[in-house]
Amino acid sequence: MSFGKTEVTDLRDLTRAVATTEPEQSTQMKVLRKGEELTLDVTVGKLDPKPT
Repeated sequence: MSFGKTEVTDLRDLTRAVATTEPEQSTQMKVLRKGEELTLDVTVGKLDPKPT
């Protein structure tokens, strides 16, 4: 699996790859679904801070 050019082997890898991507940037993500590798086009959104 991968996110952009970053290989993803666990959730921590994915979290770091997404966190270093600018909001509104598009990239490709490779995932396994039912044993098949799929390439998805994704756009990173912006996480609004929780109200206090």
